[in-house]
Amino acid sequence: LICQPDLLNSQDMPTNFYWYHNDYTSIPYATTTIPSLTVSQSGQYFVYVQDGNGCYEYKNPPVSVAFIPPPSAPLVTGTAVACVGSPIQLSIPNDTTMHYVWYLNNVEQPTWHDLTTISDSQTVVGSYLYTVIAQIVNPAGGFCSSSPTNFTVSVVAAPNIPELTMVVLSCVPYKVLVSVTNPQLGVNYYWSNGFTG
Repeated sequence: LICQPDLLNSQDMPTNFYWYHNDYTSIPYATTTIPSLTVSQSGQYFVYVQDGNGCYEYKNPPVSVAFIPPPSAPLVTGTAVACVGSPIQLSIPNDTTMHYVWYLNNVEQPTWHDLTTISDSQTVVGSYLYTVIAQIVNPAGGFCSSSPTNFTVSVVAAPNIPELTMVVLSCVPYKVLVSVTNPQLGVNYYWSNGFTG
């Protein structure tokens, strides 16, 4: 089994290589002048070689090829914006037939391998690139890998603690105006009277 695509190789360097797929046919599957052929279909491949005198020889036993489709790129969901020091949680669908390799800013993170949910936090404001690749075992050795999935997390500074001021508007009925004296652009403020809100 090989990951798609791959190469088949013959050992010597004759003049021509006549490649066949599954059966010998009057017209070869492909003809090359080099001892390799890129294939994209499963099956058996064999080759006849031709020397400079036009003589043909069946050089190698057939090679069986079975293609393993690469896994789909994992879909990443989770925290896209987080405050400094706050939890960052990213998840991908759980598929027990897959292995997963995670990277942070293109650096492999071995402790996250095969996790479908990772938890992290950052202490510095900035953009952080999380990447995951799905892999399926190739019985012939190694892995067949998906395309990488990237997920960018923006880590922002926590807003300042609001400073409040109160102005009495009337005594009967009692009304006051409460304001934030240090408002910040892009920050939402949520109010509560201690019972609601």
